[in-house]
Amino acid sequence: MRRQRHFGQDDPLIHPQPYNPNHGHLAVIPYPLLQDKDSTYILFLPINPSQDFSPLNSSQPQGLGHIKLDKRQVLTAECKSLRKRVARQCTTDAEERPDERGVKDDSFIRSYDSQIRYLLGRLNLPALSEEAATVFTLLQRIHLELTARLEWLTTYRQFWRTSDARRRPLANVVGALTDDLVVAQNMFHAGIPVWLVRPLHCIPPDGQTGLRVDKWVDGDALYLKDGLPSRDTGLTLTLDENDPPHPDVFTGPARSTKRFVAMGKYIHHLATSHVYTTGEDDASTATKMALPPTASSAGPSRTEPSLATKRAQPYNKAKSSKPSSSPAERKKMSSSPAERNKFMDVVAPVMPRGLPTWMEASRQAGVGFNPQEIPLPGVDNGYSLPDPNTLVVKNEETSTSFFTMWLKLRTILLYLLRTPRFKPLRSNQWRTILGLGHFSSAANTKTAHSRQALQDLLQTSLEREAMEALIDFTNLDAMPMEIDDLRITGLMLHQVALKREVLWELFEINFRCELVRLDRLCYRFLAKDGEDVSMEDGCSREQGELGAADLVSSPAEREMQVLSLIPHFDGALIPGNAKEDARLGFAAESWEKRREAWWGLYQVMLGWKDQHAMSEGLREGGRGLEPGRRGWEPAMKDLQSALALHYCNIFRNVFVRAPLLPHGL
Repeated sequence: MRRQRHFGQDDPLIHPQPYNPNHGHLAVIPYPLLQDKDSTYILFLPINPSQDFSPLNSSQPQGLGHIKLDKRQVLTAECKSLRKRVARQCTTDAEERPDERGVKDDSFIRSYDSQIRYLLGRLNLPALSEEAATVFTLLQRIHLELTARLEWLTTYRQFWRTSDARRRPLANVVGALTDDLVVAQNMFHAGIPVWLVRPLHCIPPDGQTGLRVDKWVDGDALYLKDGLPSRDTGLTLTLDENDPPHPDVFTGPARSTKRFVAMGKYIHHLATSHVYTTGEDDASTATKMALPPTASSAGPSRTEPSLATKRAQPYNKAKSSKPSSSPAERKKMSSSPAERNKFMDVVAPVMPRGLPTWMEASRQAGVGFNPQEIPLPGVDNGYSLPDPNTLVVKNEETSTSFFTMWLKLRTILLYLLRTPRFKPLRSNQWRTILGLGHFSSAANTKTAHSRQALQDLLQTSLEREAMEALIDFTNLDAMPMEIDDLRITGLMLHQVALKREVLWELFEINFRCELVRLDRLCYRFLAKDGEDVSMEDGCSREQGELGAADLVSSPAEREMQVLSLIPHFDGALIPGNAKEDARLGFAAESWEKRREAWWGLYQVMLGWKDQHAMSEGLREGGRGLEPGRRGWEPAMKDLQSALALHYCNIFRNVFVRAPLLPHGL
């Protein structure tokens, strides 16, 4: 990848590439014309981080910020308009050609659409300048490729399927190279610019008919005045290497499908949230998760006895090998507070509304749970963000200090959450971070060392991202409390509604992160990374199965897919507006909206393999949730409960703790 986040002459967005039948739409990517200052101008505009970036804090130009608002608004509008166009075409295909595979069934369309939703969510999140520019550039790229795919399916593909000799006017698209006479003829009739490349031995001897050569052009003068016609885009690009240079992502034949896959994976990796990233091979941890199979996928899959035999003992702790304690010790133990059942929320006025289906599923998953059990090697069961229940304690002063510290660190922690080096933390570690400005301890104590270690961890994470100036741990009181662009005052912090929104956001982000992390361990990736698999037609999606073309081979692709399958996520790991998003999806008043959320979760879990897979009955019944199918709410309640219980049980078995689940306001 070059300095301006493109692949130079190897990039199908700016230069014709050898025609590949699996990626034929790359030949009809709109050609850049910056002279036309209409709304599509934004799709080709090079982004300069030093000029187009607006920092959140003008005194910290190297800190977090966004690409300038006017550019984000225009690009967002173009992307939403394209997605509406795709939706209309899907409806048209379903009405006019119900028996044919159309836009709705195309794997590229589904993939591009999910990527656009994901990137739109990332576009408005605070980021460093280069990262913000990369997300913006990738969104431009995906928009152009989706446009090309839609045009390919609706306009151009027919020229490969019929013998229609009529010729369309020459289109303003990138075009392609080919050495195949049939492909060249099809492109000629379709109006696609095509460069026919033939070896010299194909030229017939003098006086014989064969390949016609109208004009010989010297290679040095190929695009000069007397050479071949050229197109002036008005686009100024540099082919200079980045500093430091990006790695080579592919070596091999120019027409290989693997080349396009490798390029796509690399730029996706630069723009994804890295929730999947653990530093291990994607298959290694999944292999370690080979737990004993069970009769029902909805039940526990660990080596403990069945939950049905232990319902009267919700917390059957392992027996201690220590000798019996003294009467004084037993009295002290009996007077200490019991460990909180983490499969149930703390009861408090500030807590967001629990959703009955999820609450009951969590309660059932917690029956017979042994809190002393540990996860298998390679499985990190820490929390992506603080458990919201941690912020709700009986001591009002402590609780307020926890909320205060979270609001001071929120923007920075949400950014670090999306970086490759950030790792989940234990509940007690998050409690220590939230108490940085409240608790004090004597020097050279275990608590003091623990607090200093976490402080150093945060500082190191910031230094790695060149953000060390954003936190002054010696003067935390001076840091402002903020939610996006809203500055929070001390008086506002006592509002129950504000605290409830803060807790809802923590529940929601944790749920989305945990779903992505769990999916990484349970999902069935393609057997061979980057294998030349035909994406043209894919496999049937009958019986609710994901087609082979929907299976992905990289974590970055799958992360985008997961966050886009559940509609109210809108492709984003972090919700945009608590007051609005808390009334969508699983918490929506409308049955149809809730149905969309459950259908999305069902589609995610369809890709889970082996002992993590749903039972045949649940896989079959889940098809009834698909929007558009006949079905009414009461009949679907048992199905929703089964899906929620399957998720909670699989989470409990893999991470050996309680999940954090969706809530409402």
